[in-house]
Amino acid sequence: MPDPPPQPDGPERFARLFAQHQQALFRYILLLTGRLEDAQDVLQETSVALLRKIDTYDADRPFLPWARRFAYFEVLRHREQSTRRGVLLAPDVLDQISGDAPAAETLLDARRSALTQCLAKLTQPQRELLRQRYAGDATVKSVAQATGRPIQTLYTQLKRLRRTLMDCVDKAVGQEGGP
Repeated sequence: MPDPPPQPDGPERFARLFAQHQQALFRYILLLTGRLEDAQDVLQETSVALLRKIDTYDADRPFLPWARRFAYFEVLRHREQSTRRGVLLAPDVLDQISGDAPAAETLLDARRSALTQCLAKLTQPQRELLRQRYAGDATVKSVAQATGRPIQTLYTQLKRLRRTLMDCVDKAVGQEGGP
């Protein structure tokens, strides 16, 4: 029986795991900090702390919960260093949010997946209108000018499409045992 392929060690293993989970880790940190700039700083410090301790990571366990623990302590450290701005959340509230984050992440993942399915149910012109409006920096006014449609018509169409998508996502997530 051939040997299993070697697992990457050290920095390479860290880079792969971190890249796979970076967005989820950033969302977790942003949830705890409440500020984009703070979350970016904390993510950077968390990545350094994780890299220093990657040799202690047990590959038989999920990476994200392990990384979240480091992020939590980096958030606390950042809060201590940022007392000049005042504390935004009490420590017990921060603990509660931290504990609820994995369930919230699961719900967001389910909603993202449902949104993809719901978008596929729209007609091509409906998807194209959404792409024109939400891809890049387009405004309703710029889309109206580009398509030659009245701006109020576009506002109405976009409102209906958002409502349709929201109802579809809510229904899909509800059928999967969501809220």
